[in-house]
Amino acid sequence: MSSSDLINWLVVIVSVNICSTLSQQIYNPTNDLPVRYLPTNDEELSRFDPKILDMGDRKQWRNLPQSQPIDVKQEIEKLNTTHLLQSTWPTPSRKLGTVSQVSFDLSGNVVVFHRGDNVWNSETFSIRNEYQGERVPIKDNTLIAFNRTTGSVVYEYGKDLFYMPHGLTIDHEGNVWVTDVALHQVMKFNAKGDMKTPEITLGMAFKPGPSKSQFCKPTAVAVLPDGQFFVSDGYCNSRILKYSKEGKLLFNWGQNSFQGQAFDVAPENYFAIPHALALVPEMDLLCVADRENGRVQCFYTLNGTFHSQYHSPIIGDRLFSVAYAPIQGGQLFVVNGPTLSLKPEHYNEVRGYVIDMKTKNVVGKTDQQFSNPHDIIVSADGMEVYVAELNPTKAYKFLSVNYQPVNQSSLNAKPVTLGNDPMVISDSTRNLQKAEPGATALLVISLVVVFALLTIGIALLISRRRKRGCLPFDNRNRRHAWDFPTVKTDAFKLGNLLDRKRGFEKLNQEASDEEQPNASTNMLA
Repeated sequence: MSSSDLINWLVVIVSVNICSTLSQQIYNPTNDLPVRYLPTNDEELSRFDPKILDMGDRKQWRNLPQSQPIDVKQEIEKLNTTHLLQSTWPTPSRKLGTVSQVSFDLSGNVVVFHRGDNVWNSETFSIRNEYQGERVPIKDNTLIAFNRTTGSVVYEYGKDLFYMPHGLTIDHEGNVWVTDVALHQVMKFNAKGDMKTPEITLGMAFKPGPSKSQFCKPTAVAVLPDGQFFVSDGYCNSRILKYSKEGKLLFNWGQNSFQGQAFDVAPENYFAIPHALALVPEMDLLCVADRENGRVQCFYTLNGTFHSQYHSPIIGDRLFSVAYAPIQGGQLFVVNGPTLSLKPEHYNEVRGYVIDMKTKNVVGKTDQQFSNPHDIIVSADGMEVYVAELNPTKAYKFLSVNYQPVNQSSLNAKPVTLGNDPMVISDSTRNLQKAEPGATALLVISLVVVFALLTIGIALLISRRRKRGCLPFDNRNRRHAWDFPTVKTDAFKLGNLLDRKRGFEKLNQEASDEEQPNASTNMLA
């Protein structure tokens, strides 16, 4: 890790802690949501949660019993490599700024949200989390769609709109949801409308806060099939908010627990930067990447009640993003982040990892390590994984080791997003729906030609058989060997067939299927 990365990471820690202690002085929470940070009063602290220990001017979770230490390096080596890097994707001709997040659009393209020339460093925000950069939006297109097979650019837009892009979600209707941490806003762009004018805008531009009408560096959005949606808010407020389809706040939950170590320590419903969101439709769950606690917490979408959490020392103390695939009983795909600790017990490798939701075990990894990944998405069949990285500024594609090149429907499948979960439609279905007129005309002409050739062939065959006198309407009176005589010449006698002197007549094996006209027609005489 470079010295600049180290400084930036320390700045994040300091700013979040300062935010938690100064929030009540900075903001006026009157008639607004309560400020949900750790209390500073000792009496309140003792009543707040028995798991919290007063350490002078620092408040930490008590050292609860932790799992037995493991050899992390050895355990990572044991993991199966489940996904392999596709180094030729995307096209290198399209240069990107800092890549913040990725999502699938309705056509299955991979849409990248990047920051152009803007960089988030130690001078970007004030101690009050106010954006200190130039108040000029990014001049480049910030949303770039890549073909998921070829890696070529399909379309791009989003110039002169954003200052510090962070979250991107494209919902089941094709609406584009983004978060901008400089603006402290969440925006929805209608896919059928003007992509330059948001249909919904939540938050106050450049004004951070914990109130009902404010955010403080919001990070992500997740959209339910009925249009209700969730926002993770984010770097300062450490809360999850649920809204109606129209953007009316329904409820929120979560409290700040920026405490630095995640090994079986932080209790449920506390967040140290809720950084990314993923829906689990089969179980009606919303899963949150609890970044600095190094875990995923899942809650019921109906009321925000805690359901489960997923953490492993293999992943470490920092977990940046989470995605879900409905395979093998449910799997979570995550990317972790670098740790500052040099202790052997805190060894970690920054990769993509696969968590089995049933056992809560880490069951797979990518073959590629990263420096500073920021987001991850996965196709519904688990065959394709895409990762966004801040530095270097890249997007990556991985294919499952179980991917079969002969089955092109898996690779070229186009997903329709249901919440955050792509559902695959095969290329064969899509091609039938989008057949070109030229191809249809060619098919019709081919059928007409085949029909004409068949008609001519049948006519020639009939003419040939008539010349040989093989048809029932031929002028020559002929009978087949299997026809009974029309006139009774002798009564039927079984003895004639079994005459020991005559025996059976020998079958003529040299005769063709088409007999001559003078052949005998009475086989039973």
